[in-house]
Amino acid sequence: MKKHQHQTLCRWHFFAGLYVLPFMLMLTITGLVMMFYPQIEQWQYPHLVQVDANGSSLPLSATQQLDIIKKSYPGFRVRQYQPPQSADRSARFKIVSRQTPTQIIFLNPYSGEILGQLSARDTWYSIADDIHGTLMLSNVKVGDNNLGKLGDALIELSAGFSLLLLISGIYLYWPKKQKQPIKYSSIKHWLGFRFSKNKHGNLSRSSWKSIHASLGIWLSIILVFFVLTGMAWTGIWGQQLVQPWSSFPTEKRASSWQSDPASTLADHAQLNTENNEEVAWNLELAAVPQSRPLTKPQLQSKSQYQQEKIIPLPLEQIMQQGQQLGFDYFRVALPQTPSGVYTLMSVTTSGDVVDPRKDRTVHIDQYTGQVLADIGWQDYNPVAKSMAAGIALHKGQVFSWNLWLNTLACVLLAFSSFAGLVMWFKRRAGKKINARKKPSLTAPAKPSQQGMPKTAAFWFVLTGVLFPPTGVAMLLFYGYEQFQQPKND
Repeated sequence: MKKHQHQTLCRWHFFAGLYVLPFMLMLTITGLVMMFYPQIEQWQYPHLVQVDANGSSLPLSATQQLDIIKKSYPGFRVRQYQPPQSADRSARFKIVSRQTPTQIIFLNPYSGEILGQLSARDTWYSIADDIHGTLMLSNVKVGDNNLGKLGDALIELSAGFSLLLLISGIYLYWPKKQKQPIKYSSIKHWLGFRFSKNKHGNLSRSSWKSIHASLGIWLSIILVFFVLTGMAWTGIWGQQLVQPWSSFPTEKRASSWQSDPASTLADHAQLNTENNEEVAWNLELAAVPQSRPLTKPQLQSKSQYQQEKIIPLPLEQIMQQGQQLGFDYFRVALPQTPSGVYTLMSVTTSGDVVDPRKDRTVHIDQYTGQVLADIGWQDYNPVAKSMAAGIALHKGQVFSWNLWLNTLACVLLAFSSFAGLVMWFKRRAGKKINARKKPSLTAPAKPSQQGMPKTAAFWFVLTGVLFPPTGVAMLLFYGYEQFQQPKND
């Protein structure tokens, strides 16, 4: 690589790194909080999540539990029932009213005692998720505009820039004057860590560079995986480009879809709670079928018609039906309107199961118990399958090894970012900038001739095409570079 090409890549790597670094630290920290939230919740709210099952009688039926919640919280609508995942766990109900955001109610399934409640948006998971996805701007409005989309776009841009950092970093750290065959010393230089101390007895800048670069190489595949699966949730690349092509095709009527596609209500995304994504990702844009109130010819008498039309099936009957359908574990979203449905959800990304191939969503008519839709892994298209598995792996929810691998990756990515920050400060210290002078970023000097290796340029352009926000930012930075005069910093 020629000198001017090296300098060009250095500047791209430097400015992309300045933008990505705070986002990388934020994403790794909030990601760790979300991955370990079950353990955090157990430590933070043991009085809410645990119950004493020793010597307890049989638990109350789901219908009895629901009645207790309705009587205790008049004026609220019950949105979701989450049965205990083990004998020593509490049951959970999610309720909402016009004046109050979603509340999580914890209930002892044996005694019927209400153990307490939490606001769904105030849990550590929701707070970390809001920061992770929108920089906590989802509830901030300027006029009629929600700033959550702005935060989402800034994070999406950082993800795209992370790919540019990886591409440029590999080129910059590639062993120089390499001849075939590859020597062991070159591999050791590329993948190993080299430690040396400066005259003050501290790690030298070259040591921090070795840590920063080698960790980047070691984590390159995991970083690309995190970026691609993470951007599945973003508002531009995810929701506008990828998700529509991966959604469940209700218009094609999968073999398990029994309702009339024209008879539908809102999309599945409205089954999510606040900022928490609880519905399978590829179903969020798909419409939800409607319950069809019974008509008189279907019933034996007028009294039966009046009773059946007004009163939906009890929750306990729906729970029994779910068990008959072969679920290992599932949550139930309750109908919110006369034409709503019971929705049984068992989704990896919500922690219901640990195998994405067991993802399943079933819609049941609230009056007749008819299965209107039974959507599982076999109904997903190839992209949807890869994203369903990828998102679950991204969140560390596929078996315990996935959690610990992601944890190690997050810690090392954060440390690599920290090492890059130390390199920058050491560079500034080395320049001995006079405090009276105008502050400077001490960016790498701009070469007199612009250019980069053809293969690097190809990967840069491909990244900009695949991820539009990154492409626009690249064009702006390229334009900025054209107006800058070469100088030594």
